[in-house]
Amino acid sequence: MPAVSVRPGLLHLAGFWFGDVAFSADRRECVLEANGYIYLLDIDWRRRGTLANGDRFILMTPRYQKPL
Repeated sequence: MPAVSVRPGLLHLAGFWFGDVAFSADRRECVLEANGYIYLLDIDWRRRGTLANGDRFILMTPRYQKPL
């Protein structure tokens, strides 16, 4: 399982915090909650995009989808 952390710097005073993190099936992207926003993070390219303003999310994966 991949680990997620924040590098707070020399004095370990991070102004950035995050809560829930959910990885995609191929572990190349993750959705995370941080500082009142929900972001999509591309791990390979180290790029982050804002999905929405908010503090909770649900990631629907095949494990939780009802088969038709």
